[in-house]
Amino acid sequence: MELCKANSQLEQQILQVNPLLEAFGNAQTVMNDNSSRFGKYIQLRFQSASVKGAKINEYLLEKSRVVHQDEGERNFHIFYCMLAGTSKEDKEIYGLLDPTQYRYLNGQYGTEEMVSYWSKKYSEVCNAMDMVGFEEQEQVDMMTILAGILSLGNIMFEPQDNEMLKVTAKSVGWLKAAAGQFGVQEEELLKSLICTMSVTRGESIRRYHNQQQAEDARDSIAKVAYGRVFGWIVSKINELLAPNVDSNVELMEIGILDIFGFENFAVNR
Repeated sequence: MELCKANSQLEQQILQVNPLLEAFGNAQTVMNDNSSRFGKYIQLRFQSASVKGAKINEYLLEKSRVVHQDEGERNFHIFYCMLAGTSKEDKEIYGLLDPTQYRYLNGQYGTEEMVSYWSKKYSEVCNAMDMVGFEEQEQVDMMTILAGILSLGNIMFEPQDNEMLKVTAKSVGWLKAAAGQFGVQEEELLKSLICTMSVTRGESIRRYHNQQQAEDARDSIAKVAYGRVFGWIVSKINELLAPNVDSNVELMEIGILDIFGFENFAVNR
């Protein structure tokens, strides 16, 4: 990829953000170990024959993959990179445990060869974050949120005698961990999972969930949290790649649409 000789720094920046987008937006599918699971529209902005900036718009991130993967598929790469590449000290900071314990990963991790591969990819991700401009604390916060998503997925529910739900005995620790990782009170996180609150004519009405609704609420929070992290990354990338020209300068534009395909090999072969 050669954009122009006059702006090789911008060219390198556009290339170097790719590992970051792939880590958070790509995953293994049945037929592709590095399948893009989001759509992006890239706008390259020119003045004369020189590229002055770029902007990425992301669409249709497959957030459902965070909470469920079909047979032969995996979650987004970043979870495996993080688990393989973080030091013991960082794992304690983020609250990461043995990867086989996480339900959102289906107990899958990989061979020693794969762990080594993910560890190298994690180094690339960290380098890309530094280049994009994420502060050290922002990177810590991001990884802690990802760890919180994994902890959240292990929270399970059971009914009490009063028909309200409670977390199972095995899930109490996961609830505490997820609340800490998300930076919220444990009680508030539990409320968001087992009930909804609405206000009608100034009166607050609380409706309690059944077990399926609570599990759906848990998964919805996980998907929203991941989507927000991904959007944050794209926003930071766009700040880096924004054209450094006067606002009154008219720029030409080339748009490139990259949209992912779909696989349904249980039906179509």
